[in-house]
Amino acid sequence: MSESKTVKELVVYRIKPDQVTNFLDKGLTELQSCVSGFPGMLGHKTLRSAKDHSIFVDWVEWDSLSSAEKASEKMDSKMKNGELPVMVASFEKVEFFDHFNSIA
Repeated sequence: MSESKTVKELVVYRIKPDQVTNFLDKGLTELQSCVSGFPGMLGHKTLRSAKDHSIFVDWVEWDSLSSAEKASEKMDSKMKNGELPVMVASFEKVEFFDHFNSIA
């Protein structure tokens, strides 16, 4: 088995329960607009828990681990600088974050 060169990023995060509607109405568009401009991104999908509607998953494919790590740094910076106000207001915490290579 050989590992692929592309990297899959999995982020499981929680949105504040009282902000879920705001996140769905505005924050998701804000997030997608932000990440779509990051170099090396090959695809992005957001999923929502079928049971706990405040839990979301971002599944992102990158051309390399380096691109993924640079994008993560940019995202952190944008959130700290107030460039993503709805995300910041809605966001509660990251439950899981890591990068993976396909092996099969």
